[in-house]
Amino acid sequence: MARIRYRDAAGRETEREVSVLGLGWREEGWLFAGFCELRQAWRLFRVERVEAVRVTRRRAPAPPGRFDARAFATEDLAGPSRTPAARVAVALDAALARFASALFPSALVEARAGGCVAHLRSDRAEGVAGLALSLGPGARVVAPPEAGALFASLAAAWERQRERDRDR
Repeated sequence: MARIRYRDAAGRETEREVSVLGLGWREEGWLFAGFCELRQAWRLFRVERVEAVRVTRRRAPAPPGRFDARAFATEDLAGPSRTPAARVAVALDAALARFASALFPSALVEARAGGCVAHLRSDRAEGVAGLALSLGPGARVVAPPEAGALFASLAAAWERQRERDRDR
């Protein structure tokens, strides 16, 4: 179990104990599924809203009978596809390359000097670009060109925001 301080969409903070079942990436960012003791229900939590975490010694309850952490980590909960799936390639440096199959379970991973390239099919290029951006400087979208340009645009916007935050 983990005790978290969580900020909801309205900015209200609560303390709660949760049993974390799985972590997954969606277009809106990193989410984790868990049983919330406060609400006595299985919930999805946005990682960026977690203000503090402390692991407790309490044993977590058994997960629901059919929860599949691997499926949760890879399936898209955002709804039906908006565009046809296309090939997207994400280059990972050596530090991230060893996690390629966990980050992109359905990808064909091609080893390269200094890392690898994960080739996957996705109907959400912006989601893949956001995931690559969340992995830090060791990841970048390299194909197709329009997905690479989207990644570069998101990275530049993120860097501008970091500079504004630093100047405050």
